[in-house]
Amino acid sequence: MQKLAFLGLALALFCLPSCKSLTLPFGQDLKLTELLGMNVPAGSNAFIRFDEAAKKFTGNAGCNNFNGAFTLDGAKLKLGPAVSTKKMCPDMSVENKFLPMLEQVAGFQTGANGGLNLTDAAGKVLARFSK
Repeated sequence: MQKLAFLGLALALFCLPSCKSLTLPFGQDLKLTELLGMNVPAGSNAFIRFDEAAKKFTGNAGCNNFNGAFTLDGAKLKLGPAVSTKKMCPDMSVENKFLPMLEQVAGFQTGANGGLNLTDAAGKVLARFSK
């Protein structure tokens, strides 16, 4: 019986650091820093924001504003189709990759310093964001 109690305690202590609950950083503008493995230019104003109460995401893809609905279940995150404004800007390179990437999101990880990583169904990081 003591061995069983000790095993349970050891398992709980082992799991404690990795079993923390994940939560999206709601209500904050998260700046896009990496997209599909490439660093995003410093001058890009691309960001995303999640509204917990409305279950909506909003942001800027580098030129145009966008928004949509999301569903969240633990670390599983599904972003609904995003609608965006349709301005034409001199450099659309980030935006042309960013908006289609949103449809591939299947989950998330908390990043360094309160940032956010959006992942695909296989857990591969699609985009990194910082506060």
